[in-house]
Amino acid sequence: MNDLARRIGVRLRNARTALGLTHQDVGERIGITATGYGNYERGTRLPPVDQLIRLSEVLDRSLNYFLDMPATKSDLSADEEELVRYFRAIHEPMIRDALLRMARAGAHPGQ
Repeated sequence: MNDLARRIGVRLRNARTALGLTHQDVGERIGITATGYGNYERGTRLPPVDQLIRLSEVLDRSLNYFLDMPATKSDLSADEEELVRYFRAIHEPMIRDALLRMARAGAHPGQ
């Protein structure tokens, strides 16, 4: 497994579990099997560019997120930049976890 495939796999897993989706859910939404998607998460296969684009849409993340690239100014609004700055300044894990849960609940009510 190469390093890029492994890093993308970790990011895929984090995004999928944050949304409460299964391998089957994601596979169906991008037109592949659950096993095929699982190979991406495990880093045994690197998703082709068209699949990565679909994954970014389904998992509500930017391509930069999956490629582990820093966000550019055009990726974030001023409010988003401010939130990131404040979040990075919080070092207490319990507060960070609480904020993440609140943000997820606000972004996906009823899930």
